Amino acid sequence: MAYKLQPITMQQTNWQPYIEMYKDLFDVSPTRILDDKSIALDKPKAFEMSISKHFDGIIERHLVFSFIGTASSDMLIDIQRYTEINIISREATEERGTYLFIATANLEQWRKACDKLVDGKKSIREFSQSCLTFLRMAGYNV
Repeated sequence: MAYKLQPITMQQTNWQPYIEMYKDLFDVSPTRILDDKSIALDKPKAFEMSISKHFDGIIERHLVFSFIGTASSDMLIDIQRYTEINIISREATEERGTYLFIATANLEQWRKACDKLVDGKKSIREFSQSCLTFLRMAGYNV
């Protein structure tokens, strides 16, 4: 069974309250760094860049991504066993042994999961590489 994987949610920021509250307290826009680097607000990477400039802490824990895909139960069990990725799944009615799943984690969890899974079975390695590819295409350095 070939598995499939596609991103379904990436960071979506409600900029207005963030900018307003930040400006009220600090008299400067938190998005100035984005303007300086010509990064549009609609880019997934924009929120990470803005908060990493203005806040201390592990920023990756505030960036959440979900993927939808198909996989075998063995693959899903391995992902859950070795990672902190949250998975919900449902077995296909026509294709027994194939599951539709949604996998969700923050950027830190995805990074750690991909590092762990890269040495696993072929299907797990492919899953890991697909996740990394999608996150890199969105502009994240993983």
